This record gives sequence, structure tokens and C-alpha cells, in this order.
Amino acid sequence: MKNNPQNKWLLVSCLQKSVRKGFTDLVEKYTEELFDLDRSYLAYRLSIMAIEDVGIANIPLVKDFLQTEIKKSNIDELGGKNYIVGVAKDLSNSIKDRSACDLIGISTMYGEKHYDDYKKIFLDDTQTLVRRVLAAWEILGAKKMKNPLIENQQDNLDYFMDINNSITDNKDILEIMRISYKIHNEPHFISLGLLKSLYDKEKEYASKIGKYNIGDYISKDYSKVLIDDKWLFDGIDWHTKEGKAAIYLTIKENTELVKYLKEFVIDSESIAAGFGMLLFKKIGQQVNKRLIYKNAIAIFKNAEEITLKKMLHNEDVDFLLADKLMDEALPILKENIEKQFRLANPNYFPF
Repeated sequence: MKNNPQNKWLLVSCLQKSVRKGFTDLVEKYTEELFDLDRSYLAYRLSIMAIEDVGIANIPLVKDFLQTEIKKSNIDELGGKNYIVGVAKDLSNSIKDRSACDLIGISTMYGEKHYDDYKKIFLDDTQTLVRRVLAAWEILGAKKMKNPLIENQQDNLDYFMDINNSITDNKDILEIMRISYKIHNEPHFISLGLLKSLYDKEKEYASKIGKYNIGDYISKDYSKVLIDDKWLFDGIDWHTKEGKAAIYLTIKENTELVKYLKEFVIDSESIAAGFGMLLFKKIGQQVNKRLIYKNAIAIFKNAEEITLKKMLHNEDVDFLLADKLMDEALPILKENIEKQFRLANPNYFPF
């Protein structure tokens, strides 16, 4: 049944995974359906995808969309539904950089409180990226962008923008950050100025990573795995009720992965969360065109390992082993995901 509100969260999840992997035909279908279902939420989620999944890899695209401030009147002036579908397809076709999302994720999960000169820390190239992000967050404040590691609860956007202006002269990225603070509840924009400055320095020194130049991108084509020819398998994850149900069924199978996770946690909720995180790292976060620079690679690798260790509350977790065991569990999980749709009314599906 079209415009079924029950479809909303599954549609959004499938849309974002389709954007990441460049499945433009699916992006168009999911976007059109979501526009009719909840156009305001769709515009908001696309603006988050622009920051999370594209970021500094396509600054003009992100800036152009965020300048609408996702207001209905502004979007309608640009073409309404056709404009939004075009934005979604442009995001899908764009080069991606998920470093802002990953770096903020680490900083909220695995940082430490500090009480030094925050501006000095932020500007210090010898500090870890996590400390520099947390310092920037202290300067901005956590009144709107929540983080239990942040002491300052009184936001100072102007001061935050000033220190970012001291490390990057890219006016577009600064405008993106200012607008994102205004329209978003998610904090991913906080690291954009820092990431742009790091990227520009790497470009300046013309460094290479293997056969790639800084600024190149790695492309990868992914196969589309659809459930009932409607739902993207990648989109049925821990964030959807169907994905959660399938994960809880799978952990009852007592696979080698479940046995390994039980060495660190025993409750089913933590095991399921670990399963969901590994599914996301294995499939959900993959992109079709990934921007290449050294800091992005380091952030990507550290985010995977740190996130799993934090979720399982143990520093001894071997991410590479868990990732390998996830490969063995995936066929069982896929079967359990498909079960979530076999009994459903076929009119439930969106198109």
C-alpha cells in the first residue's frame, strides 16, 4: 500500500544505503515515495546524508542543498519534488567521505574530558584528532549538540566559527557548518573544518597512498540484493524493526560469532548490538566512491575497531576476528531478514 506510514523508517534506511552505494534508480524510487509520505523529514534526512556521507568530497553540492535550509518554500521555488529527487540522485552519484560521521562517532564514544586551553588544543597538529574535535566541541558548547564528555553547556557559535576560520579559508565549508548548526540536531558538522584543513595540507604536499594521489577516489561497484524485489537488503539493519527482529533470531543460532561475542558480554541486547554494528561495518557503511586521503583512511580503520570495543565494553575484542566470523553468520542473517517479509501483505510494500 502506497504512503503507508509503517514504511517510513525502512524507506529512509534503504534510501541512505542506496545513496552510499550509488544505486541511483532505487534512490529515485525511495525518494519519490518518501516525498509523498513525509517530505519534511525526507529533506531533513537528505541534508544529514549530505554531511554524513558526502562531506568534504563534494562541498559545492552540500552547500547548494543546505542553503535551502530545508524550508518547504525554498525547495518549492527550486522545483519541489523534482528538485529533491535530483538532490538525492546527485548525492548518490557523488564521491563520498564519511570521515566527519566516523570522527564524531569516536569522539562521543571514546574521548576523555580535559581542562586545558581548548583553542590551543584545537590548533595543535600534534594532538589526536579526537582531542581536537572534543576541544572544538567545548568551544562550541553542548547546549544543542549533546555530548556527555563536554563541560560547556552554553553555545558560542561565533567563537567556534572564528577558530575554524583560522585553520581553513574555505568559505563554503564554513557556511555549511554554520547552516548545519542552525538546522540540524546531529553534530557531524563539528569536524568538517578540521577535516578540510587536513585534506588541504595533504594535497599541498602532493602525497600519495600507494598508486593513488590525495584527492583521487576508490570506486567499487556493489550488487543490489533486494528482498521481494522491493527492499534493499543493506537497508534492513539495526535501525529498522525488521532488521532487529532478524538479528535477534540469528543470535539464537549460536553461531561462532555469537560464541565469540559471549566471551565479552552475556546479555542478548549487547550481543545483538554487536551483531548490528558488524552488519553496518560489513555492508551498511560501504560507498561506491570513497575520497582518498591519509587521515580519512586512519579514521575509517580506527572507527571500526573502537566502536566494537566500546559496544562490548572490552579492549581485548579482536575486530578482525569478529569481522571474519560475521562473514560466516551473514547467510543465516540474510535468511532471517527474508523471513520478516514472507508473511507480510504484499500491499505493504512501497512500489
